[in-house]
Amino acid sequence: MTREEARRSWRASVLLMGAVVVGLVTGCGDTVAPAAVPPSATPTAPSSGAGDDDAPPIATPPNGTVVSILFERGRLARKSDQVEVGRGSTVLLAVSTDVADDIHLHGYERVAPTDPGGRAVLEFTADRSGVYTAELERSGVRLLEVTVS
Repeated sequence: MTREEARRSWRASVLLMGAVVVGLVTGCGDTVAPAAVPPSATPTAPSSGAGDDDAPPIATPPNGTVVSILFERGRLARKSDQVEVGRGSTVLLAVSTDVADDIHLHGYERVAPTDPGGRAVLEFTADRSGVYTAELERSGVRLLEVTVS
């Protein structure tokens, strides 16, 4: 997948998630309670800078987890560098950053481009047990480990 294709796919995912959020807020369609987010996946509140405060919130998919990660000024702001998810669940890694790079989930070989001051979302189905590392590919910065069990 080229960088442009990944960017288009990401934009389509963001638009779809926004439509789902609008539908839930306005009462359109069936209401589904979001899956519980484990304590280790609690989103880190963004500080000034790469936090992309204008971005819409990310809806937690049914049977899923959203993990928010903030990387700015060469540092990660996080409570934990590990997250555990159930096999078969949908996982969204939402990375806000002040650098242009690519989020790479090793083992799943999924990649999502990041833009300075924006938020990139890498979505995958945790269909293989094991421990997988997500990193900013060009910078070589390890974002976190995802344990699928």
